[in-house]
Amino acid sequence: MHRHRALLLANLVGLATSALVAVLLVPDHGAKGAAIATLAGEGVLAVVYTLTLLGPDRRLRVSAWVVPKVAVATGAALALALVPGLDGLLLVLAATGVYFAVLALVRGIPSELYMAFLEGRSREPS
Repeated sequence: MHRHRALLLANLVGLATSALVAVLLVPDHGAKGAAIATLAGEGVLAVVYTLTLLGPDRRLRVSAWVVPKVAVATGAALALALVPGLDGLLLVLAATGVYFAVLALVRGIPSELYMAFLEGRSREPS
């Protein structure tokens, strides 16, 4: 793919976004401002990576049928935040498990990825 320069620029855009939002929010909001800045930087990085990696190559397009499947899995995982007493590491682990379980149930995991996972497991020493 040889898009190293574009990926480096994407990282710089994400870093600049994070730094700018941090400068604006951290003085008034402290750690919450820093968390928002990190989230903003990572969000911009994800969008720019997507545009950089998927834009010019038609073979790498994500099917539109994946979006509702990911949305359902994300909703199920986010719903766990409403469970009283479930917080911290336990919430993260439970949400991760629910996300991937729902994604597998609705066949939202690409078959190539699933087969590679199974193939890798069969190579593990007993």
